[in-house]
Amino acid sequence: MSAFRFLETVGIFGVRKTRRKKRRTRAARATARTVGRYQLLEIIGKGAVGEVWRAEDPHIGRSVAVKLLNIPQDAAGKHRAEWEQRFVREARAAGALSHPGIVTIHDVAVAQDGSPFIVMELVEGSSLDRILSEGPVDERTALVWGAQIAEALGAAHREGIVHRDIKPANVLIDTEGRARIADFGIARLSKSDLTHAGLFLGSPAFSSPEQIKGDAVDGRSDLFSLGALLYAMLTGARPFHGEDLSALAYAIAHVEPAPLKRLVPGLSPLTEAVVMKALEKSPGGRYANALEMAEDLRAVVVGRPLQHAVAPASLEETVRSDAPSVQAPRVQYRAGSGEAALFLALGMALCIAVSATALLSRPDVGLASPRVADPLGASPSEASMPQAGWTAEQATAEVDVRVEHSLSDGDLTIWSGKRRLLRARLTSEKGSSWLLRLPRGAHPIRIVVSSAERGLTLDEEFTRSLEDSQHIRLNVRVKELPRPRLDVQWTNS
Repeated sequence: MSAFRFLETVGIFGVRKTRRKKRRTRAARATARTVGRYQLLEIIGKGAVGEVWRAEDPHIGRSVAVKLLNIPQDAAGKHRAEWEQRFVREARAAGALSHPGIVTIHDVAVAQDGSPFIVMELVEGSSLDRILSEGPVDERTALVWGAQIAEALGAAHREGIVHRDIKPANVLIDTEGRARIADFGIARLSKSDLTHAGLFLGSPAFSSPEQIKGDAVDGRSDLFSLGALLYAMLTGARPFHGEDLSALAYAIAHVEPAPLKRLVPGLSPLTEAVVMKALEKSPGGRYANALEMAEDLRAVVVGRPLQHAVAPASLEETVRSDAPSVQAPRVQYRAGSGEAALFLALGMALCIAVSATALLSRPDVGLASPRVADPLGASPSEASMPQAGWTAEQATAEVDVRVEHSLSDGDLTIWSGKRRLLRARLTSEKGSSWLLRLPRGAHPIRIVVSSAERGLTLDEEFTRSLEDSQHIRLNVRVKELPRPRLDVQWTNS
């Protein structure tokens, strides 16, 4: 399921769902169970540690989520106190965090029977677990949600908090399509000794090798779990399997998961590189921190090179094969001839250099050498020059590109046929502008605006004829309501 499909589904059924909730609320108020000042209306989630209720705060008329502690039947005395202490610390740990990707904690209190509970922000939407029950999500959606989760984990890790239970059930997708982390119920403060070595906390299927073994964990353990979560989002299956807990633990610690390219034909090798780096058995082989992983995930979305993971050799061969072919010089040599081997090495180096030069000069290879056009008023850069065969003297028509948007991480690309005229970052909410110079004639124009944070890729195609010395203003507006689209208008200056 894509992010757009999810948002569309929410939009279609939103009004109907709201009406049902209002009816349930009115019917339940008469018999609602009360915890503290909160009225519990219905159970919306249940796990090994606690159950979550939809509730209402009558003091301010706000709908909230209340999590109650489920204490094991055989727990008593010291063990009961340990469970309660761990539960209370969930609120203290998560309540100290402030990030749009983390569910907000409003309150922590003790119920009439002496059991603690926490009051959280009520996130409307669906759990990732429920979404994946319908099948895998598309690659771009998985990358965007993965980046949002990684950024939220980065905020928690900077405060010394490790989640320890990243799994589909603990990720909520809100009505705006943003992924948010819930349930810091087994979060561990790095300096705390409430948990001790050898105590396993978390869901086995998405746990890291060091967590399975009962070793000390840090933020890189969450990144392994996020890698397993991405694997599940892309394939619809968990990366590790076992008939029982022992077999599953062995697979996590010693068995490599099935290659993604075998399960998802057409998947970007860069995506696989990011996921497999996160799933390294040794913490030292993974990303050093969550923000590095988020950076690589967003790089794949917008078509930039990876900064922290190594692209597989097969990708380099694929890109090289797209470049104009260059015949390597034939070198005759005998095995063991040092002089002939030297000539062979020099010939291969020359071949690679020529191939790389040809690749970088191709206008339709955006990953090889991304260039940003000069700002308004500057002479056109190489990226904004016309297609092959055009000269700067012929490019006398001017196109003043103005973009209105509210994106914090937008990217703009404009093509004329197969020639990329402009690639630039959209950084100002008040709008951005560039000046393009083109020759006279008909131009098949394609405009693409993307945002990794919003999970958007919008494009518009049309043909425009230009005359010599003509000055045209191209206004592009990114509209997000009622659905994301580009509003493109041409006006004569």
